[in-house]
Amino acid sequence: MQKIKNKKLNILILGGNGFIGSHLVDKLKSEHIVTVLDRSPNQFAEEHHDVDYLYGDYGDTAVLDRALENQDVVYHMLSTTVPYTADANTIFDVETNLINTLNLLDLIVKRGIQRIVFASSGGTVYGKPKYLPIDEKHQCNPLGSYGIVKKTIEQYIQMYALKHNFEYLIARPSNPYGPRQNYKKNQGLIAKLIHSGLKNQKFTVWGDGSAIRDYVYIDDLVEFFKTAGLSSQSGIFNVGSGTGMSVTQIINSLSNVIEKMPQIIYTEKKINFVERVILDISSAYNQFDWTPKVELEEGIKYHNNWMKTHLTK
Repeated sequence: MQKIKNKKLNILILGGNGFIGSHLVDKLKSEHIVTVLDRSPNQFAEEHHDVDYLYGDYGDTAVLDRALENQDVVYHMLSTTVPYTADANTIFDVETNLINTLNLLDLIVKRGIQRIVFASSGGTVYGKPKYLPIDEKHQCNPLGSYGIVKKTIEQYIQMYALKHNFEYLIARPSNPYGPRQNYKKNQGLIAKLIHSGLKNQKFTVWGDGSAIRDYVYIDDLVEFFKTAGLSSQSGIFNVGSGTGMSVTQIINSLSNVIEKMPQIIYTEKKINFVERVILDISSAYNQFDWTPKVELEEGIKYHNNWMKTHLTK
């Protein structure tokens, strides 16, 4: 097991007002000096008085360079796209995610920062699996722009780390869910199902509901980012539940928790649709003694309770 660094660190979280990033801020702020760089405040949470919030465009190298000053660790948690929007505008995806990350890596080298932690994607970088569960040695053959860009960023991080001798941690999360997930985006099955039910809206499912995914609750995910991210270990790690649930199973689990289910409409699946994604998380356990603790139905209850409170404000 890799031990966490025990000194007080200066930590920059890029995208620290996003879904995952804001929870990571909550996790780290009491033990470290945390700075957030984001374009706008979190719409679901208040700013912390003991966190330094900087607002600006990630693509503005002057703003980014100032944010990197005196930092020990950089968490790269932001993305300007989700899989749907990345495919809709691939040039924007490349320019705002890949090119901006190359600028970030150049500035990290310039500043002499010794560690970067990157939130990649366990759901998109592998493509159609050859075997299940998928371990980190599985070939990567992403079928959409989002996964292609994530994988390319991973490779550039590894190249820069080798060339300039700094540490890196690349996490490949499965499908995270929980409070503060933006149900207005084209991502997040559980969040969108709960929202559709509460708002008495119809919900469209791609395919027949048999598609299987791996879901991880937000608290478990950020615990990994804390433990692994602040270790001295370099490498790539899957982060998920290690089990798969079909869309139909998710819908059935939700029906046991939420007061009203949305009307489900099934439609033809996309061309690049992947039927099954289940991650092998044994490396995360072996290296960091990390294992998810929140069971799916329990996590759905937490998420539903938060959603009801948020929507009634």
